[in-house]
Amino acid sequence: MTTETPFYTTTDPAAQLRAAIGDVFLIDDITLADGAESGVIRFRGRFLANPEHVYPQVRERFRQLGYTPFFRKQGGQQVIIAAPGVVLVRPSRSWVNVVLFVLTVISVWWVGATMMRDTDTPPRNLLEFILSGLPYAASLIGILLVHELGHYFMARRYGVAVTLPYFIPLPPFLLPNLMGTMGAAIMMKEPMPNRKIVFDIGVAGPIAGLFVAVPVLIYGLSLSTVGPLPRGGGFILEGNSLFYIALKYLMFGQVLPSVCLPGAGALDCLRRLMLSGALPANAVDVSLHPIAFAGWAGLLVTMLNLLPASQLDGGHVSYTLFGERSRYVSMGLSAFLLLLSLALFPVVGFDGLTWALWAGLIYFFGWRHPPTLNELVPLDAPRRLLAVFVLILFVLLFVPVPLRTFAR
Repeated sequence: MTTETPFYTTTDPAAQLRAAIGDVFLIDDITLADGAESGVIRFRGRFLANPEHVYPQVRERFRQLGYTPFFRKQGGQQVIIAAPGVVLVRPSRSWVNVVLFVLTVISVWWVGATMMRDTDTPPRNLLEFILSGLPYAASLIGILLVHELGHYFMARRYGVAVTLPYFIPLPPFLLPNLMGTMGAAIMMKEPMPNRKIVFDIGVAGPIAGLFVAVPVLIYGLSLSTVGPLPRGGGFILEGNSLFYIALKYLMFGQVLPSVCLPGAGALDCLRRLMLSGALPANAVDVSLHPIAFAGWAGLLVTMLNLLPASQLDGGHVSYTLFGERSRYVSMGLSAFLLLLSLALFPVVGFDGLTWALWAGLIYFFGWRHPPTLNELVPLDAPRRLLAVFVLILFVLLFVPVPLRTFAR
């Protein structure tokens, strides 16, 4: 609960702060927020110029006085909250980023080389084994790197301090997996200035990554072959999205995997494709080249990042649209993912519990998105239109069952 104490501008900090905003903000009253001990001073009134354009100037003036300004709207009034202290951007330990990147490259490279052992032309010696992992590693690392650099350079464009990408290795000899990595992330070193900047930084990564992932997938599919699935199990199917189904149809001229029963309706066929349930005895599918699998994994990573929750890319977009109410989107998504896992379990078993794990992660990282420094900057029409495109993109890339295991 916020308490207010009348303040008569007789102390030096308030007088200095008042002078710092006098040419851009018409003050109605000044109060101490959250009690006198906090040192937080609140100015209520109205701006004499666009708050988006004014903020950098006010922030610099407040910084010289040892304060950080927060632009808010409270009770229908525009408010400047002056909080003691300034954001200090600490230098990063870049060697950590380099070490993690090298470890991730090794882990992904090993997974790629292991994939080639199961092809028609397996490596014949150690050197060929090592070199065989290059196509997969270069493809997947390239997609992840471009995704993160999209965030990085957009943040640098706006002067927001961020770290270099942190890659997350996942060695298969520690935890069996098909990718060799858990992705990558960059960290913000300071609060975001406003929602427009949050939006631009948030969408820059997925869009940049897709510009690499889609061509990689198309090229990889051109190297892949279509054939019967092994009888008796012992294989894993990559999950289908609407986009992936359509792309395979364009590349191979048929719906893959061939799970649609003769005379079945379109909805039943789509359900079988998306859920990867029981397969017909004569089912065929595309045997993915490692480059194609890297492209598919790139689309999966993009889709997961577009989940509208927490500080994922989709969470950034959700916050810019709904503000504080975006936490309800995160809560609703968590509930939906739990229900989806429960609904999938009778069909695909433990393969459907992926979404329960994600619901737990969203809860762990929190439903709330950190507020921006200037909450008086709404999204403009072009960005709202792009947000609709991002939503459509998420729907097209959504994979109900990311990986389906068929045991022997």
